[in-house]
Formats: sequence, structure tokens, C-alpha cells
Amino acid sequence: MTPRSSPTPSTPRCSLARLLRDTIHTGASCRYDPDPARPVTWLLDSPTTEE
Repeated sequence: MTPRSSPTPSTPRCSLARLLRDTIHTGASCRYDPDPARPVTWLLDSPTTEE
């Protein structure tokens, strides 16, 4: 088994970890607080109707 290398601050994995750490808050309830410095654009598909 090959050991995994530790992620460096420039790797996408570290960026994702930092984003989740900073925006996801858990406890008695969970919430997502987006960072205003890193805006999120949500893309939603319109519902389709089946005939």
C-alpha cells in the first residue's frame, strides 16, 4: 500500500477542505454560510413534465 502524500495548500483538496471548514457549521442544527468573498452561483434546472 502506497502512503498518500499530505495535501499542500495549493491543491484543490485543500481548497475544498478550507471552503467546507469555513462555510459549514454543525451542532444542534447545521447551516451553510457562504463566504461573501467567494460568491456561489446556483444553477437550477426547470422541472420537466412527463406526458
